[in-house]
Amino acid sequence: MEVPRRFLRAIARGKSGVRHFSKVVCSVPENPSTNDFKKVLTEMDLLYVDGYTCVQSECKLCSLKSPGNLYINKTTGFFTCVKCKNYGEWTSLRKFYVMAKKGMKKDELLDLKSPLNGIKPYPKELTLKESLCALDSKSDDEINKLVQQFSLPNGSCAVLKQIGALVDSTTASMFFPFRSIDNVIAGYRVLCRDSGEETTLLGAEHSGLITFYPERLNLNKQSNKHAKAISSAVLVISIVDALALATSGTNSHIICLPHGISMLPIEILPMLENYSKITFWFRNCVGIWDAIRCFSAKLNPKRCYAVKPNANIPSAMNAFENSENLVSILSDARPLHVEDVTSFKSLRAEVMSELSNIGKVEGIKWRCFPQLNNLLKGFRRGELTVLSGSTGSGKTTLMSQYSLDLAEQGVNTLWGSFEIPNHRLARTLLTQLAGLPLHDHMGRFDEFADKLEKLPMYFMKLHGQHSLEKVMQVLEHAQYVYDIGHVIIDTVQFMMGVSEDSSGVDRFWRQDNIIAAFRSFATLHNCHVTLVIHPRKERPGEHLGLNSVFGGAKATQEADNVLMLQDYRESKGGLFLKILKNRFCGEVGRVPLEFNKESLRFTQQKIFSPVTAGNDGKDNPWRKLNVLG
Repeated sequence: MEVPRRFLRAIARGKSGVRHFSKVVCSVPENPSTNDFKKVLTEMDLLYVDGYTCVQSECKLCSLKSPGNLYINKTTGFFTCVKCKNYGEWTSLRKFYVMAKKGMKKDELLDLKSPLNGIKPYPKELTLKESLCALDSKSDDEINKLVQQFSLPNGSCAVLKQIGALVDSTTASMFFPFRSIDNVIAGYRVLCRDSGEETTLLGAEHSGLITFYPERLNLNKQSNKHAKAISSAVLVISIVDALALATSGTNSHIICLPHGISMLPIEILPMLENYSKITFWFRNCVGIWDAIRCFSAKLNPKRCYAVKPNANIPSAMNAFENSENLVSILSDARPLHVEDVTSFKSLRAEVMSELSNIGKVEGIKWRCFPQLNNLLKGFRRGELTVLSGSTGSGKTTLMSQYSLDLAEQGVNTLWGSFEIPNHRLARTLLTQLAGLPLHDHMGRFDEFADKLEKLPMYFMKLHGQHSLEKVMQVLEHAQYVYDIGHVIIDTVQFMMGVSEDSSGVDRFWRQDNIIAAFRSFATLHNCHVTLVIHPRKERPGEHLGLNSVFGGAKATQEADNVLMLQDYRESKGGLFLKILKNRFCGEVGRVPLEFNKESLRFTQQKIFSPVTAGNDGKDNPWRKLNVLG
């Protein structure tokens, strides 16, 4: 039984739907440094603590006499205060502090504390229209019966009460509240009784955590006044895993993340600031190691550890069911911070994990291009792909469908469309998602627009020619805030037109610098970067190859994958995507394509076997276009 639709629609009163991802486009951010924060705080005579992810200080937005705790993100400058329940960007806070230092009147300072000036109040608590029953109002016998019905770990009764679990009137779904930094309900993790499926409900601009505190249970019936404060936490993505760990007797806080492996919002980083050790125990699935590396970089890898799941113990719940010692498994978690030199002993477990999960190592599979999976094996983070092709062949249209396929599977995507305006690109994406000409079906516009809005897809507010420095600032900011896994630059030639020192500089040399910067970004941030590059001018009818990519040889040398979209339909040669380079496994070849002008979608052309065609395949029109190239 699935989660009832009424619950999936039930969001904050007055809202019309659920938005898991905020559709914020990225403009050029200010790039503050930790020293900037410290300088302003020192000028305000405020003490501060340089933490793992935030600079902590006193908040003068609350009251000059009774300030609250202020957290300033060290990377983005995003600030939040629990007491006055305000948040915003560093530029707004700095302006307020400067005006306060100059002696601005109290009424004028209050005017600065407004959303118009970038200082926003916390969202209100999320309320559901459906009535729910709290488990702490039920008897232990009733709760234990629910534990059996939902296949939860035995002994979860006290844990369910502590985290504030609720159940609907039909006992078909159990609700676990996510609490924000100010301890209000930001959303729910919904567990279905029959299917075991977990669904997340979050309000607009809400984010929070489900946290289990073992010290609050007082299981030993002894006074905890002199108990040592817990400074370690275990992060999981499944509420069932959280319950299994909570009943295991571990002396760590158990935390369930709101967005699974897709995103770690910066709003919840202050809630994790006081832990000196953070251990990831994620379920064994595609993309967990990419997510763990990304999250640990955001949390400071020096305090991060990871439990490596395997085929025998894919999750904490499986370990619990197999009567494994979960505390012992946690103690064997490996540190994620590695030195510059390592040995095979440190790599052994990761190598074994890759060999035993070879299908997952290959990456995320495309749904609309099965033959592309046979050649490239899948989409992997940390790689650089170059896409080129003849003029008018449909490079941008192909890439929009390519990226849409991945975004529908949870890959956080950032588009840098320097050649085509964002609204035109969005129209193409919307038409491809719908699979039909929307201008003839405007009655269904909202249906598909809502679907596209929920996808983790973002767009740079940069169009036309921009300097490399400006583009890289946006990329680094977006990757940190939105956990971007796929960046698309369309096209490199349009982007590189302006440079601070462009006069007298060879354009091939400038393009090589751009390629090197994106190669470094992909590697350092474990993010897949796709560059769309126009080809050189070739003679009519000539097939494009590696040497056809515009610029020097650096683009094809640095790239892990080189794809060439070739259009020879006028000469009856067909339309196909040719893989010219594949560093992962070496497979190269062609994927014959067809294009539907109504849906703006490419479909994979059916491949005929020369043996089954008449005259030993001589009359087969695809004889020269088989996928083996």
